[in-house]
Amino acid sequence: MRRLLILDPGLQGRIGHHYAYTEAIVRASAKRGYVAKVLAHRSVRPEVAATLPVEAVFRDSPYSRRIEAVDVIAARAQFAELGERFAEDIGPFRGELSFADVIVAHTAGPHLLIGLDRTRTDLGRTTAVTLGLQ
Repeated sequence: MRRLLILDPGLQGRIGHHYAYTEAIVRASAKRGYVAKVLAHRSVRPEVAATLPVEAVFRDSPYSRRIEAVDVIAARAQFAELGERFAEDIGPFRGELSFADVIVAHTAGPHLLIGLDRTRTDLGRTTAVTLGLQ
């Protein structure tokens, strides 16, 4: 079974780009033989869970905490803190991940990338990471 794990801490409701992107990825991946699971914000609404294979996981959305730092060092510390929270949130799913799984973070910010790297390191694996920037 090929699995696709979509990380979308901004997904809460059916309105907006988070739902649209995630729903399109789930649909497209199913056509290619993947079984998708979506890790979303903890306040994901029931109507989303009724239409997508979603788990309510993340404490922080990309919009819930602003980085207030005025210098690069302070900003890095704030991103690192958010990254640690992300890694803690995804922790229960570490045992489900395998090297063959595809992980998609379609609206990844620095904290999500830091947390994902921490999760990858905690798994004791070297995995390929591909970034697609638009």
